[in-house]
Amino acid sequence: MPVGATVALRIADTVHDGQVAGSAALDDAAHAVLVELSRVARALRPLRGGTDPTAVDAPVTGLTLREAQAGDLAELLVLQRCCWVQEAIVNDTLDLVPLRETIDDLRASLATWRWWCVRRDGRLVAAVRARAQERAWLIGRLMVAPDQAGNGIGSWLLSYAEGQAPEQTTHCTLFTGHRSIRNISRYERAGYTRTATGDIPPDSVRLSKPRPLQLTGAVQHGVPVV
Repeated sequence: MPVGATVALRIADTVHDGQVAGSAALDDAAHAVLVELSRVARALRPLRGGTDPTAVDAPVTGLTLREAQAGDLAELLVLQRCCWVQEAIVNDTLDLVPLRETIDDLRASLATWRWWCVRRDGRLVAAVRARAQERAWLIGRLMVAPDQAGNGIGSWLLSYAEGQAPEQTTHCTLFTGHRSIRNISRYERAGYTRTATGDIPPDSVRLSKPRPLQLTGAVQHGVPVV
């Protein structure tokens, strides 16, 4: 949808030595563009939602949820790196797989993991992945955009991922950094307990909880069970 506001640049007057010369007039024009864009976005928001079959009953309005597709990978990579910056700071290391992965790594993971993406009014704001490993349902890469944190999206998405566990699994398992106190506390409030059995990655904590009962053919956590 085109917007009326614009920033008009006359190259001969505004570009010097390859740089756009700043001016109060250009700043005002740019601000007007953002104001107009915000106004149009609010007006069009009802058209982007409401009839979307992936819309879900969630802690905040405007959320949709569906399994990840190839077209989501670029945004997913950016979201992942944004979310793991805090983990890197807390655990005092940049040697974290989510910070090193490439888009090709994510593409390959679609073959071995089920990924779910959550969008808010079209923007990717959260994601999670899971897969079965023997009797365990492994849940990983639970992430929520930093500016969307604190409103319940992460807990809701974790509960949804747990509900997708296949019947042959007996428990849900996830990992987090051993210094990620907030994450550990959040998972413990969700019913997880620390487990020390089996191989655990260095400087990591493994947490597990019994698999929740399936509600086949019903609606679970506000989302149709698939």
